[in-house]
Amino acid sequence: MPLVNFRKPSYLQKRLVTENSKHIAMMGRSILMSSIFLLNTLVLVTLVRGRHAEFSDIKYWFLRSHVLSDIFVSLIYSAFVIVRYGQMNIDTSYSCLLMYSLLISSNQVSAMSLLFVSVDQYIAIVHPLRYNSLVSELSAKVAVSFSWLFSAIVGFLPLIIQWDQRVDHFTECSVTVFPLAYVMFWGIVQLYVPCVLMVTMYAQVLVVAHRHIRQNQMEVQPQNVDVHPGSMPLSILKAEVKVAVTVVIMLVVLMVCWLPFNIVLTLNVHGGRLLHSMDFVGSLAVTNSLFNPILYLIRFAKLRKSCIGMIRFKCCNKVQLAVVPINLDVM
Repeated sequence: MPLVNFRKPSYLQKRLVTENSKHIAMMGRSILMSSIFLLNTLVLVTLVRGRHAEFSDIKYWFLRSHVLSDIFVSLIYSAFVIVRYGQMNIDTSYSCLLMYSLLISSNQVSAMSLLFVSVDQYIAIVHPLRYNSLVSELSAKVAVSFSWLFSAIVGFLPLIIQWDQRVDHFTECSVTVFPLAYVMFWGIVQLYVPCVLMVTMYAQVLVVAHRHIRQNQMEVQPQNVDVHPGSMPLSILKAEVKVAVTVVIMLVVLMVCWLPFNIVLTLNVHGGRLLHSMDFVGSLAVTNSLFNPILYLIRFAKLRKSCIGMIRFKCCNKVQLAVVPINLDVM
């Protein structure tokens, strides 16, 4: 009696595994994008509508810009997920460059916002007597506007100089649509230069802050006021140092998330041998936008309490609106 083979053909097995992997990847990316959008939106609304007077400080202008850029990252990356897993074809290099330019611009704003927060902390701690003359609401608005304008120029540079017309034999939308020169330029502008500047500033910030705190602790002063020229009250100094440490942590997270992406991106554009790795490093890079609001909520007690209070307030209002019509009907 001949043996009957009930095993499925290998190509069907591979197709089934591929389809299941796509569904899992799509669900994972959807959850990631939803989490990034919701958390950053919650933090942004709290910073804008929060009742704490501290949220009106200059540094929170840059934090709002940082959070807003992460919201844009979630929306633009969601478009990538829809295009890829929705079996939508991008048949021109111009459309491909446009989507990547939007993503690059939003990530560039995120990096520059952290850089401006670092500059604000540097001036506040290292040069406190010059802070009011150097930093104002107008200068903050100009800096935020410049960061978005500069990021747009960097992101859309391939379209501005018509790099899309230099792509020969366009077949699919991938990172290889970019010239190697632009990829290296973007890596320098988006990651390496901001990181070097922030590390340099924060090294001096932590040294100066540590020296001022030791001076305050060695002296008995009413209301913790530092009498040394060029310093600030101890309570304010500790608050500024906490913000500085938070941004340092975010800087480390930025490097961990984006450095692998920049390396793999450069190798792909140069040789195209690691295209299969772009999914992982791309998701890792976007995950940076999820860590940022989590760090804000963990490190800033006032922000965390304001978020919780706002959620409770909204929930209580909904409960009251649901109850009031019933009471009116009874009356």
